Amino acid sequence: MKKAIVFLVLVMMVLVSCSTRQKIAGTWIGDDGELWIFGGDGKLTVYGERARYNTSGKQLSISIDGDTIAFDFSIESGGKTLLLSSTSYGSYTLTKINSNPVRLIENRWINGSIASNSRAVVYSFNAVSGKTYYIWTNDDSDGDGSKSLDIVFTVFDENDGYDRDDDCWTTPCKFTASANGRVTIVVTPYDEDESGTFAMAYTTSSKRP
Repeated sequence: MKKAIVFLVLVMMVLVSCSTRQKIAGTWIGDDGELWIFGGDGKLTVYGERARYNTSGKQLSISIDGDTIAFDFSIESGGKTLLLSSTSYGSYTLTKINSNPVRLIENRWINGSIASNSRAVVYSFNAVSGKTYYIWTNDDSDGDGSKSLDIVFTVFDENDGYDRDDDCWTTPCKFTASANGRVTIVVTPYDEDESGTFAMAYTTSSKRP
C-alpha cells in the first residue's frame, strides 16, 4: 500500500511539472521589451543568451553560463502573464505573445500589423544548417512609404539568438543558420506601445524580393 501511495505521489509530481512546463513554453516579452523564449524541450533564450530551464512546483530554475538562478513564479490573467520573483535578481512581469507564428515563404512579402494591445508578432520559416538567409523589412522608417509602423525584430534558430535589427529595406539583416529547423522572428515596435503596419520577407540571396 505504501509503495502504491509513493508511486501515485511521484506520478502527480511529474504531471504537475509537465503541466507547468507546457504553460511556460512559448514567447514572452518583458516590460523592458526584452524577449524570453521558453522551449518545450527545456531550452530558453533570454536577453539574446541561450540557457536551460526546468520547473518544480512553483519554482523556475534557469541555468546560464554555469550559474543557476531560482525564481518563484505564478501564471496569471488566464495564462497571459508570467510573474517571476527572486530575492537576488528582483521581479519580472512577462506577457505572453502570439504563440502561433505566421509562416514566411521565401521571396514573398508578408504584410503585418501590430495593434496597441498586442505588442509583437511572431514569424517563422524552416532553415538548413550552414545556409545564409537574408531578412528584409518594409516599415515607416525604411521602406517604400506605404507602411506606418517603425519596427525592430529579433531572429532565433534552434541553437542561437541573433542581435536585434531594423531598417532592412535597403540592406538586409543576414545570418547563417546554426541548425536545421525552425527560425523564429519576433517583431516589435521600435517605440513601445506604437501601432501600425509593416511587411517582412526572407530570401537566400542578397536581392530584395
